[in-house]
Amino acid sequence: MPTDRELLESLRDGFEELEPFDDTGLNALRNRAQMIIRKVFGANSSYSEQLSSIQFHYMGPFVIIPGEPETPAQRQGRERIWRSGQDQSISLIDTMIEELDLSEPDQAQGSEEPTEPRSNRVFVVHGHDNEMKQAVARTVERLGLDAVILHEKADRGQTIIEKIERFSDVGFAVVVLSPDDTGYANAEGIDAAAPRARQNVILELGYFAGKLGRENVMALHRGDIELPSDYDGVLYTRYDGDSGTWRSKLVVELKESGYDVSADNL
Repeated sequence: MPTDRELLESLRDGFEELEPFDDTGLNALRNRAQMIIRKVFGANSSYSEQLSSIQFHYMGPFVIIPGEPETPAQRQGRERIWRSGQDQSISLIDTMIEELDLSEPDQAQGSEEPTEPRSNRVFVVHGHDNEMKQAVARTVERLGLDAVILHEKADRGQTIIEKIERFSDVGFAVVVLSPDDTGYANAEGIDAAAPRARQNVILELGYFAGKLGRENVMALHRGDIELPSDYDGVLYTRYDGDSGTWRSKLVVELKESGYDVSADNL
């Protein structure tokens, strides 16, 4: 498992390698940075706000002339602002690394025994949303792990729960909560109807939370769906497309569970 310093150094490398005007890459880095800052310095760290406030684009007034192409001077100006934001971000991360080194001068990070995953397999619980299922499975495989999808495994005359138990020897599970059903409390009436995940998905969420521990289960949801109240307090992750930022979050969570994975493989 990477140390706190290694996480910050990898974040610094990401900002150094960021190409000009790559807003998708910038957003992914910033989201990853928020997770790392929370882990290393705590949820109330001012570093989160400082990093988010760094500007990569010109924010003042400007005049657009329809049909006029961007001049070399204009592009150079935009690139200077982008590079300035890049340099400020790197400098701030260097400050984070320095604070970490000063706060733990004699502590050898990583001296504890690393957490080892139960296996190289990740169980993917899903409903009827094939896009989400495939996106999660292919992401897991790109990270060099084995995605376990129940319906792709031989039945061998077993019931569903027996089959789950048979293939549940994994170290981590991703539970895909897609809006496949609609439900409401009888006391509230049909006007309170809201999208919700399949009931078998909710059952398997509880199963893996109990078997693996909540820290080894990622609950990934699409849209505004009803989420299990008994699981309140656990951070759900919003699915934002096949190439969305949820994938960076998955890498961080897998590393915390002891998997040797790298975001470079995404």
